[in-house]
Amino acid sequence: MNRTIGLHLQFHTSITAVARKALQLQLPSFQTIFVQEKKTRPLKLTKEDKKEFLSLRPKFHNLYAHASFLINFSAENSDHPVLLKELFLCQSLEFNHYVFHPGAWKDPATKTVGLDRVAQLINKMIKAFPSITFYIENTANKKSLLGADINDLIYLFERTDKPEQLKFCLDTAHAHLAGYSLEPHADDYILDRFSLFKDNIQLIHLNDSNEERGSFKDIHALPGYGKIGTKILKNLIDTKPIDGKTLIIEPSMSFEGSLHDILPNVWNNR
Repeated sequence: MNRTIGLHLQFHTSITAVARKALQLQLPSFQTIFVQEKKTRPLKLTKEDKKEFLSLRPKFHNLYAHASFLINFSAENSDHPVLLKELFLCQSLEFNHYVFHPGAWKDPATKTVGLDRVAQLINKMIKAFPSITFYIENTANKKSLLGADINDLIYLFERTDKPEQLKFCLDTAHAHLAGYSLEPHADDYILDRFSLFKDNIQLIHLNDSNEERGSFKDIHALPGYGKIGTKILKNLIDTKPIDGKTLIIEPSMSFEGSLHDILPNVWNNR
């Protein structure tokens, strides 16, 4: 199988430290967030850190920045300073992909207002940062978050000015928690919900969950250690729309192992 497999790595001290951790784990790609763990301030990049990181950049294929949770993309004031800082960091550090959740929205009656705000912001980002591919990620709670209903993601995709610069990130745990099935021929099979847009799924967050399907409780588990299980995850990533895409595993913050500790549970020595 032709796959790129990576991990989400926590940011602790510097962006160069994240890259060195990825090299230690022999990751061709990785994802991180530009906010230090347990802090709410974005990364403050020094000239030395930037120079050293860029010297390591050619050793990696794709680099994914995940939007920090300080940003609500559906907020009325879309000119969020943290968002702008993160996108400039992507550009400066040659992160070519940016993953985001559409945002929080609790009133179903006015949901299209929130989605339209997100669509406008997406078009602003695409115009201002043409070197970055943006990924809308599905979320876990249909009661309070945009993007837990797959139709929300399709609504946003259909309103982008440059669809070639906007893709989908499918989080398997979030789909499970939002009530979708990851098994073919089941009711609410997740790929059926994407209908004609399956080929636009370009990134998979390959996560399991300790919670039951449809619980809306966003709690991750390592692949094969949760309620979804090894068999279902393996079958999903072998399907044609998913095969060959980039897979990122998002361990919990307390996980101190490596990619090699996780893979046997999903790949069986492939």
